[in-house]
Amino acid sequence: MQKPAAAPLALEVPAVLPTETAAPTATPAPMVVFVSGAVQNPGVYTLPAESRVVDALAAAGGPTEDAAAESLNQATRLSDGMQVHLPEQGSAPLPMPLSPASASGSAGAPASGTLVYLNSADATTLETLPGVGPALAARIIEYRSANGPFTSVEQLSEVKGIGDRLLEKIREQVVLN
Repeated sequence: MQKPAAAPLALEVPAVLPTETAAPTATPAPMVVFVSGAVQNPGVYTLPAESRVVDALAAAGGPTEDAAAESLNQATRLSDGMQVHLPEQGSAPLPMPLSPASASGSAGAPASGTLVYLNSADATTLETLPGVGPALAARIIEYRSANGPFTSVEQLSEVKGIGDRLLEKIREQVVLN
């Protein structure tokens, strides 16, 4: 008995072989900053990650004629939630918030002449305050998330672990924003 002849096989070979595609890289999230003071259009702006003060000022239409543009370091890198305030000539600038990258003061203290913005500081920045470690920094952020922005520095005493002595120790190093 003879087996029937098998049908010929047809193979299709693609003209171009697929190549491996590069894995997508994470795009840094944009940041939101508040630009105030002597600028053409004060307001809240969304800027690309890695933006600097000069970019925030440009987004706000640039400085007004009476702006003290030289009072700000326009090369400072921005962070999400930051306020950039451009003062008018003859007025004092608001202090720029301490960012984690600039926390280079002695252990437990912010760098000389810097202030910590209580309503926007991250845990790393809060930990630069004397007596504030990771657990207390987390509780400050938790309190802020649950109750909204601090309305006074004294309100810090409502955070578990911050008593009168610690509040007095850090009072001059924190500001509201």
